[in-house]
Amino acid sequence: MECYRILIQLLLLSLAIATVHPIYTESKDKLISILCIDSVGEPVVNAIVKIGREGEILYTGVTNSSGFLPKPIPRGIYHIEVESRNRTIYSGMVYAQDDIVKILCEVYKLTIIVNYLDIIPIVNAKITIIDTEYGRIVYSVDKLRIPYGFYIFSAEISTKLPKGVYEVVVESLNSEIGRVALTDNSTIRFTNVVSLDSILFIALLISTIISLILFILTIRR
Repeated sequence: MECYRILIQLLLLSLAIATVHPIYTESKDKLISILCIDSVGEPVVNAIVKIGREGEILYTGVTNSSGFLPKPIPRGIYHIEVESRNRTIYSGMVYAQDDIVKILCEVYKLTIIVNYLDIIPIVNAKITIIDTEYGRIVYSVDKLRIPYGFYIFSAEISTKLPKGVYEVVVESLNSEIGRVALTDNSTIRFTNVVSLDSILFIALLISTIISLILFILTIRR
């Protein structure tokens, strides 16, 4: 009888501890946040996330500026599919157990550099990126920028795109086309595009060189 009394007391004590410290009894209703990140751990913004189980879609949402789904989901095993720019960037089974589940998506950074003769930056150029599989424009910009930094003098623009093959068209006074198979963070360079600014710069440079030569010859006389 004494043993039974001790066992009952231990059972009551365990129940009391579980009540006072709920950390020991993990709730089945615990909510899990879904975070979509790219290859370098940065958030994937405006991605469509479909969460399902046994062939049924339970929830569809769009990631916010931090890469999170606005609505957390209960703990469990799900099939999650993530889409961006009409491409699937993740698809697989996920066990949502931790407070935050990170979904590593196939999204990579593409940097486009436009320098005539690989020297003169062409800022006033139109960039168009076309998804070759679907034949549609996925990115377009009318002007590049020159990033600040020591020993940096180039016109460039960067964007993030899903894994795939893309055609990059650069247009100014003339045009140049390049193609890139994006499977990692990549850089593509264009060196044959000219602009009015670059022509004026070259003319000014030639004029300066000629003036300098004439000045040196005059001094030597």
